Amino acid sequence: MGPSNDLETRIKGFLSEIVTSKALTVFEPETRVVPGVRIGQARYIATKLAISPDDYFVKFPKRYGRHTTLAGVCMFLEKDHKKEFLVTAFGKRRGRSLRGPAQFDGLHVSHGNQHAVKFSERSLHYLKEHVDKVRDAEVLIVHNHPRNFASDLLSRLMDWSPLPSNTDRETMY
Repeated sequence: MGPSNDLETRIKGFLSEIVTSKALTVFEPETRVVPGVRIGQARYIATKLAISPDDYFVKFPKRYGRHTTLAGVCMFLEKDHKKEFLVTAFGKRRGRSLRGPAQFDGLHVSHGNQHAVKFSERSLHYLKEHVDKVRDAEVLIVHNHPRNFASDLLSRLMDWSPLPSNTDRETMY
């Protein structure tokens, strides 16, 4: 009876730490971790993605910066989803430099399954149209990989996080 009580006490202590940590973050003032990220706008993007059906376009109420857009997409994708999502953001760079600030009007989300996600025909058509019509167009493409014991273990052993799929590697090359 002693060892199971000890385990129960440790689990309760661990859960108590998690709840306390989460409660404290609710009352902490917002701080900027990454320069240029507007947390409220990033949360708006993450929320819109969370409620969006497959093959859906989200139009922003105003243009959002590159870092804010990426932060919102990451807030959504960092959750432990059971399937893959593909998010494509459409914007325009200000100036000619690739390092210059970019502003994004909206994005498209595609839902996949546990091991794959594809561009929809609508998304590909809009992407081509956007690049053809918008001078200094910028497109961000982001997708997730659901957690998997084998790939998580390999990723940790190889110190490669996240571990890309074969399709990701082929696309990169």
